[in-house]
Amino acid sequence: MASFVCFYKALRGVFLRGVPPAAAHLFPLLLLLYMAQRMVFPWRERRSMWVNIYNTVAAPCAQVHFKEGYVGDVLTSTVRLLVDVAFGTLWFLAGVRGWLTADRLDLVAGGNFIERLWLFQKFIVPALMAGPLYWRFMQNIHRAWATGDRWPHLGNAMKYAAAQTVGLLGVFHPELRQHPAWVSGFVFATCYQYAWDIFMDWDLLRWNGSSFELRKNRLYSSKSFYLAIAAVNLVLRFLWTITLIPESTQHLFTEKFDINVHLSPFIAAAEICRRSMWGFLRVENEHLHVHGGRRPKPPSAVAAAAPGATSIAGPPVDPLPKNKAGDGFRPMGIAIAA
Repeated sequence: MASFVCFYKALRGVFLRGVPPAAAHLFPLLLLLYMAQRMVFPWRERRSMWVNIYNTVAAPCAQVHFKEGYVGDVLTSTVRLLVDVAFGTLWFLAGVRGWLTADRLDLVAGGNFIERLWLFQKFIVPALMAGPLYWRFMQNIHRAWATGDRWPHLGNAMKYAAAQTVGLLGVFHPELRQHPAWVSGFVFATCYQYAWDIFMDWDLLRWNGSSFELRKNRLYSSKSFYLAIAAVNLVLRFLWTITLIPESTQHLFTEKFDINVHLSPFIAAAEICRRSMWGFLRVENEHLHVHGGRRPKPPSAVAAAAPGATSIAGPPVDPLPKNKAGDGFRPMGIAIAA
């Protein structure tokens, strides 16, 4: 936020006396460099994060546990962010190229150049959009092969395959985004994802023989908490429909306001918030299947010091029924199909 305020003030020429408006572009560059540095250093603390990302990208060759599946789902929510980071990086590189060749930092021309760049439009954007979906698809294929169970892994894989298909079709053929068939496909994929959230990832609703009811084993006491997350999740799942408004009719909603451009950062932020709320109930459901609703007790000092002591303490947990997601959850090697 501080970087945005400084950028806006410098662009208007009211930041500091003597600072030209062209210097405003240094603030997002500094923010980009700072975030890149924080993602790597300190390496001792960041190493585990990059190992998990590598194991996620290496699907289906790598083992799929809960953390890899969770990281994969989080990456599917960062598509807009990754595209913006890629565009910003190329934008500054193009500006530096213009400065070196023409003795000026031509960032505007660099932005127009990137928008028309074949490599960016036909390779980088599709790769960043479909990559996380492909990784989760292959993770589920790996789980289906490793466990020998077709359901729910192939059903979960179909969810990502549907999203990937309509997404790639919209990227390579943007003229089809107003076509009823493409819109119907996107609505189907979104409804599929939402239903999977409710019935599989969260195991939130269960059939009691006559109607659906909220599962009784819950870690959060308030029912309204679950209902609120489910409602917000539904709204944010369909927030992308704003981008379907044709440019020829946008003037009916607002003047001098590009909906796709100006709302894109807010839609990206809303997706991150939605994924965070999704994570609360996903981790809760995982905890219930692993520990049966109990909190695992840490080993006592005496038990930990005893020869041959194991790292698992506390009373034995009753055998758990197989998770609805069909992953055969185990405390030390938890698989996911999200």
